[in-house]
Amino acid sequence: MSVINHCGIYEKAIPFTNWDEYFETVSGLGFGFIDLSVDESEGRLARLDWNKSYINELAKSAERHNTDIKALCLSAHRRYAMGSTDSAVNNRSMEITKKALDLAAALVPISPKQLP
Repeated sequence: MSVINHCGIYEKAIPFTNWDEYFETVSGLGFGFIDLSVDESEGRLARLDWNKSYINELAKSAERHNTDIKALCLSAHRRYAMGSTDSAVNNRSMEITKKALDLAAALVPISPKQLP
């Protein structure tokens, strides 16, 4: 099946084993990109602390399967609401937002079709 570059899929729609198998499945189903999830679970919140080396490995895996990461779905604010009257929750919300923006910026080069 050829890749439909303009059609993507939300990360949680496909069972996860490891990134290489995941991107192989995404590509095999004909999708050209995924929307990466950062929800309120501890495992997905930990993505906000991925280091450059891990992100580079993720990029290599995506590239091997001609797949992009085009969006970051940040739903962690369901647990850590912006504007909460609890200052600790509000501060955590702002920290999550800043880290999510940093992660999104780091993920931009993971679109091999957009690189020169």
